[in-house]
Parts: sequence; C-alpha cells; structure tokens
Amino acid sequence: MLLFVPGLLRGKRETAGWPLFALVAATFLLPVLQLVPLPPGIWQGLPGRELVRESFDIIGIENAWFQVSVDRGRTIVALLALLGPTAALFLYRGGGRRDIAAGLLLLVGLALLNFVFGALQFAADGPYPYGNPSEKRFFGFFASHNTSGIFMIIGLLALIGYDRISEAGAWRRMLHLLAGLLLVFAIVLTRSRSSTALLVVPLAFAAWYALKDLRRASRKARLVAVAVVAIVAAGIGAVALTNERLGETWTRYEDLEDSRPAIWEDTRFGIERYWPVGSGMGTFDEVFQVEESLEALGVPRAGRAHSEYLELALEAGIAGLALLAAWAVFLAASWWRRRSLVSTPGINAAGLALLCIAAQGVIDFPMRNMAVLTVAGLLVALLTAPGSLKRGRPIA
Repeated sequence: MLLFVPGLLRGKRETAGWPLFALVAATFLLPVLQLVPLPPGIWQGLPGRELVRESFDIIGIENAWFQVSVDRGRTIVALLALLGPTAALFLYRGGGRRDIAAGLLLLVGLALLNFVFGALQFAADGPYPYGNPSEKRFFGFFASHNTSGIFMIIGLLALIGYDRISEAGAWRRMLHLLAGLLLVFAIVLTRSRSSTALLVVPLAFAAWYALKDLRRASRKARLVAVAVVAIVAAGIGAVALTNERLGETWTRYEDLEDSRPAIWEDTRFGIERYWPVGSGMGTFDEVFQVEESLEALGVPRAGRAHSEYLELALEAGIAGLALLAAWAVFLAASWWRRRSLVSTPGINAAGLALLCIAAQGVIDFPMRNMAVLTVAGLLVALLTAPGSLKRGRPIA
C-alpha cells in the first residue's frame, strides 16, 4: 500500500496530524512487542506463565527463550488483522463534503448489498454461507446475526449523514427514506437484541435533523410531514404486530438470561491471572479454556469473551486498556473540532457509528469481525477528515 501510493503517508500526516500516526504505530507495536522472544529469567516471571513453564519442563526446554504471548501464531494473526482497517484509514484521503459523501455512500451500498443477500436468503431459504439456517435470522454475508445487525446500523447512520450533506431533492429523499425503512426491518429481522436496541441512535439522529428542518418549514409543510410520519409509523406498527418473524425479535427481550454473565465471570479470573501484562493478542480462546468453570461448559464453547473490553484486558493487560483510552480521547477531540463544518452531518454519522460499535462491544465482539474492523478504519478516516470549509448557509 505504501509503495504503490506515493506521498500517502505525507498527505495523511498533513491532514490528520501526528497523533493519528502515533496511535496507529502504538496499535501495531502492541502485538509486535508481545512477539519478541525474552530470556527465561524474564518470561518465566511474568504473571500466568506457570502452565507454559511446566510444559517446557516436561519436554526439557525449560531454559528456552519465549515471547510474552502464550500463542505466537494467534498473535501473528491478530497483527495481520490490523492491515485491513489501516488500509481503509490511509487510502481515504478526502476531506471535502463530496469526499465524505462518497465514503458514506460506500457504506450505504455495502449495507444494502447485505440486505439484498439476506432478503434472498429469507425468500429462498438459503444460501447461508455462514449462519445457521435453522435459526431463521437475517444473517446476510455474516456468521453472526449481531454483526449483521451492527453492519446495517452503520449503513443506516451513513444513509442519514449522506442525505444531509448531499442536499438531496424531494424524490431522492423518498428513496433514502425507503432504503432506511428496509434497513430498519432487516435489523429487526436479525433478532439481535443489541442491534435492535441500537436502532434508537439512527432514529434519534434522523429525528434531530428532521426537527431542525421543520422549524424552518412553512405550516403546510409541517402538517404534511407530520401526516407522512404518522402514516409510516402506523404501517410499521401494524407490520411489527402482525408479522410472526418480527414478533420473535420482541419476545427475545422477555428472557435476557444467557451464558454471558458466566463467561464474563470466568474471564475476570483470567484477567487477574495475566494482569498487568496480558496473555497476548488473539489468545483468548486458548487461555479461557483453563479458566472456564465446569458449570459454564457447553457446546459450542465460548470462543470469545462476549465483551470487547474484557477480552482486551485479558489479552493486552494495562497497555491495551491505556491504548483504547487514548484512541477514545483522540476520536472524541477530533469529533469536537469538526462540529462546525459543512460536512458535520456526515462526520456526526461516522462518530455515532463508532459509538454504536463501542456500545455493542460491551456485550459482544463486533471488532473481532474483519468486515466491521475494516469499516471502523474508514469511519476513523471520515471522523478525522480535514473538511476546512465553514458553513455558509444552514445545511445541518
């Protein structure tokens, strides 16, 4: 990427500044340092290495050098996974309103493509490349209904941001409204409780800008808008109450008990065992099997902590949590500095999309999916785009 795009790093540095470069470098440096071989006097003294030390004693290599990560292969995979979002971040070099609109439109197109494939699955009862067809959920191109849901949440937010900064006419806005309604129904059909709950964010985002438009509109336009909203809301309510598959989503909220609390509790023991160094990026599945309680054993096995933050604390320790906090502060500051640009609605869409990913990460693992991880890289690029043009007329 760096070889075939001359001036890529220089151009990105001029628009985004050194803090972004420092955070990207630190993000790569974390797994790299976990792969550096250490003398036995050092690695054997790290927290949680008792099992590794005993295994080496059995095979007679107790004096061998070993890295911080308890599984080098998995940490290498985690390191390589950073290439996708980094490519999305650095290959996006725009900053004007049209550039941000193009980035948002790409996200909308990908979300609608996922919708079309999922709709075909529902209509023809397949094909399901990854998801389990017996669950009757909207999977699209994803193995997890939660990931499919958050991907379309991102697309819905991008659609709203694109609608605002593209200065769409009446007919185009009707098409945007139709596309948005299709994505809303698809998100509900995933039967993902977290994604369905996060629908509040794009709906509030759209309502905020709609109310700002209504304040500038004539009395007749306001009445027409209220009537349209009432009709659409009544139609959505009627479908939601009468459609069996949509009803299954609401019934899932009646029982919020699942295996997550037990997994979180066992993960906490793993964090304590490896704190403050961590077990190595990508190693959760290996080390969790040692910590998993007999009461929580089942088929399939956990595989993930079902919480991005607990999994990061286990794998990367205090360094990983500090790096996460640094990213959060940087992105929040970037968002705040761009609050008065012509492209602000698009930047708001990117910021809210990242917030939704972070919110779902409390009870799931969206950033462990390569598609969402790469999209997150593009969202960071949109959020940190220069966009120096100030507002000359009311757009947002």
